[in-house]
Amino acid sequence: MSIFILHRNQSLDAASKTVANSLIANGFKKAKAINNQEYSLIFLQKLIYADRPEHPLADPFLQIDKDNFIGYSGSFFFDGLIGTEALKACFTAFNPKNSDPLDWQRTNGQFTLIVQKGSGLFIAADNLGACKIYHNNERTIFSNSFQVLVDLIPHGDIDIQGCYEYAWNGNTFGEITFINQIRSTPFDHTVLVKKNCTFVKRDNLVKWRAAPPKISFEETAELQIAKLRRLFTIYKNCFGNRINTALSGGYDSRLILALFLDAGITPSLFVYGPNGDPDVETAKSIAAGEGLALDVIDKSQLVDMDPERFPEHIEKNWAIFDGWKLAGLFDSGIDTSDRINRSHSHLVVNGGVGEIYRNFFYLPDRPITIKELIWAFFSRDDPRTCSEVFSSKHYRENLEDSLIQALGDGADWNERGRTEMAYPLFRGRYWTARDAALNTRIGWAAFPFLEPSVNLDTWHIPLKYKEYGHLEARMIQILNPKLASYKSVYGYNFASTPGLGYRLSNWSSSNRPIWLRGYLYRAKNNRRKPLPFFLQDNYLERVIDTSFPRMKQFFNMKRINDPEVYNRIATMEYALTRRGWA
Repeated sequence: MSIFILHRNQSLDAASKTVANSLIANGFKKAKAINNQEYSLIFLQKLIYADRPEHPLADPFLQIDKDNFIGYSGSFFFDGLIGTEALKACFTAFNPKNSDPLDWQRTNGQFTLIVQKGSGLFIAADNLGACKIYHNNERTIFSNSFQVLVDLIPHGDIDIQGCYEYAWNGNTFGEITFINQIRSTPFDHTVLVKKNCTFVKRDNLVKWRAAPPKISFEETAELQIAKLRRLFTIYKNCFGNRINTALSGGYDSRLILALFLDAGITPSLFVYGPNGDPDVETAKSIAAGEGLALDVIDKSQLVDMDPERFPEHIEKNWAIFDGWKLAGLFDSGIDTSDRINRSHSHLVVNGGVGEIYRNFFYLPDRPITIKELIWAFFSRDDPRTCSEVFSSKHYRENLEDSLIQALGDGADWNERGRTEMAYPLFRGRYWTARDAALNTRIGWAAFPFLEPSVNLDTWHIPLKYKEYGHLEARMIQILNPKLASYKSVYGYNFASTPGLGYRLSNWSSSNRPIWLRGYLYRAKNNRRKPLPFFLQDNYLERVIDTSFPRMKQFFNMKRINDPEVYNRIATMEYALTRRGWA
C-alpha cells in the first residue's frame, strides 16, 4: 500500500471515507478495508498501480486467515524477497511474544509494516525509521500520511519549532511536525494496538557501538563494496533490468551505476538539467562511452500553467506529495509528472546519503560538539525575517535535543565519529527520508545508502580516507576501472588524484571557522531572488490570502528573499487555509 488510515476503537466514519475518496480521486486506489471491535483500517495502493490491479506487486496486503493479516507501505524487502512471498516469510518470522517481534536485519527498504498476529496489531517503520507513522495527540488515528491526519483532525494550529524547522531546513526533526496536534511515532518504537495503544521500544536498531578494528584504506573500500554488492544482488533478483537511476557528474550516481554494471544490470538512466550543464554533459559522455541510453530532463523548462487551473494542481500536489515536500508544495507540475513517469514498472534507485563515504559536513578532523554541529550546518535561520515569536536560543536547543535523541543514549561527542554518525541518522533519517517516503508513495524506490546494513559503522571510517573523495573514487575504480576513467564535474576523473583546485576548495570549506558558518546563510539571504511564476501573487492568491494572515505571526514576509523558504511558508499557510484553521 502507499497509504494506510487507522482509527482505533471506532468504525470507519464519514470523514475517513471522505479523505480516502479524495485520495482515490487523485489517482490512488483502495486495496482493502477492515473493521473490527478494536480498530478500522483502510489501505490504498501505490499510485502507479491504480490502473494495473493485476500487477503482481499491486496488492500490498496478505490475508493469512480470518483474524490475521500483514501489509506494508513503501518499498519492503524481506530475506531478499518482495511482494506476496516477502509478506508470507515476514509473517512467519514475526513473533508477537517478543518485545521486538522481528529481526529487522532481515528487512531492506524504506517502509511501514502493519501486522495483525495474535491478540494485537503492530505498526512499525523500517530499521532506520525513514518512513514516519503520524498520529493525533489522542493516539486514536494513525497513518503513514501527514496529509491524512491534517484532513481528519478537527482542529490544528502551528507548532512554533516545527514551523521554523520546516521553513529553514525543509523538514522537521524528531517527532514534531509543523502542526501541534500531529506527531510522528518515535523512530525506535513499535505501535501496539489492542484495547489500548502503547509504544514499545525496539531493541535491535542501528546505534553507536565501539569502533571495529582498524583496517587499511584498501580493505575499507573492499568492505564497503561487499556490503553494497549484497544489496544490489537483491535489487537484481527482484527487478532485473527494470531499474531507473539518475546519472550526474558526481560520485554517488557513478558509484550506483558501477554497482549495477558489476551486478550485470543495465539500468535506465536519466539526468536533470539543460544541454550544456556540466552534469548533463558528463552524463552524456559516460552514457555514450558505455553504450547506455540516457534521458535528459530539463526541469527549467517550466510549464506555462493557466492560473485558472492552479487550485486544482495544488490540490493534486496536496494528495500526491502528502501535504508537504522539501522545497515546498508549490511547483510548475513537472515534478509530479516526472516522478510518476520514472516509477512505472521500475525500481527507482536514489543516491541520497552517498556522502557517508565523504566528509559531508566539511568539518575538521577533531571532536565537534553538538552546539558546533548545529551552528555549522543546521543554522540556516535568519532572525531578521522572523517575528518576535522566534527565539534563536530555543530553536537551537530544540535541534540539539533532537540530534541527541537521533544518535541514542550515551552520545560521547569526544569522538569525531559522532559527527559522521549524525549524517545518516539525523539528516538522512529526516531530510533524505522525506524524499524516500514520497517516492515510495508513488511507486517502488530504493535508497541504498539509507540502509543500516550499508551505513552502519561508516562513521568509524577514518576521515583521512573520506577526504577529497578518495574512498568513494577508489570504490568506483575497483568496481569498474573504465567507468572511473570518465571525467567528473570536479575537473578530474575518479581514477586519478584530485586536482589542486578541488583540494584547495575542500580544504578551505573544512577549515572555515565554525563561528562564521551560521552567519553565511543570513549574508546570502540579503539578496532577493526572483520568485518563479507559481509563487507570484496572481497564482498564489487563487489558493491562499497572499497577506499570509496565519504565517505573518511568525515571519515578516517582505524580508523573505529565499524562494524555497517562501514556498514552505506558503505551504504551511495553505495547509491551514484549506481546513479553515486560524
